Amino acid sequence: EAKRDAEVAAKAIAHSIVAPLGSDDFHAGDRAALAKMGQVMENRSRDGSIAHIKVWGDAGNGNGTVLWSDLVPLIGQTFVLEDEEYAVFGTDDTVSEISNLDKVENRLERGDGQLIEVYTGTRDASGTPILLEIYLSTAALPSEMRTLMREILPLPILALIALSLATLPLAVSLAHRVDRGQQHIRRLLIIGA
Repeated sequence: EAKRDAEVAAKAIAHSIVAPLGSDDFHAGDRAALAKMGQVMENRSRDGSIAHIKVWGDAGNGNGTVLWSDLVPLIGQTFVLEDEEYAVFGTDDTVSEISNLDKVENRLERGDGQLIEVYTGTRDASGTPILLEIYLSTAALPSEMRTLMREILPLPILALIALSLATLPLAVSLAHRVDRGQQHIRRLLIIGA
């Protein structure tokens, strides 16, 4: 459930925020373009649901260059991407997994605990394939599960109560009929004896 939610969030961010802001200036590393991306991404991750964000450009041969990241030292660096991650470039596909923080590109995220890592492909404003990578913390999953249970669990309980209340008059009526039938049989047995 958490991975599916993360994928939906990543697609929304990729198509509605990253793609329109991915201009030629952004690809060239223009400070104003990077600052605008940073401001929008900071606003998006302010609620704490997103731990980290990276926007990748295709460097070829299975490599990606970090065009923008909330972890500024990574900007401009090129890393080897996993095959399934690299395959997302130029598509609208999404892949997600529990993050392997042992990779070189994740050296700055190692203190964040377990993260869900989502890669979503899109094309920027100029039509160039880019890749959005977001990290979501799994720390909030237990409380989210409790909240979900509080929201979902009452539904079947209410349905059982409603079913019980609906069948109660029928059960009482049937019990009265059975009781009257038994009384009638007893009278017949007394009369016949």
